[in-house]
Amino acid sequence: MKRALAKLDGILNDSKMAELNHKVENDKEEPAKVAHDYLVEKGILKK
Repeated sequence: MKRALAKLDGILNDSKMAELNHKVENDKEEPAKVAHDYLVEKGILKK
């Protein structure tokens, strides 16, 4: 788990987390999709 979280170091900050939360809370997007799309965008996951 430490390795997985270390990949987010410097990638996920407070403002980005707020943006992702907004997509879930206000735009009613699925949390798993929001997280997946972000991780793909950052190159942590493959499509």
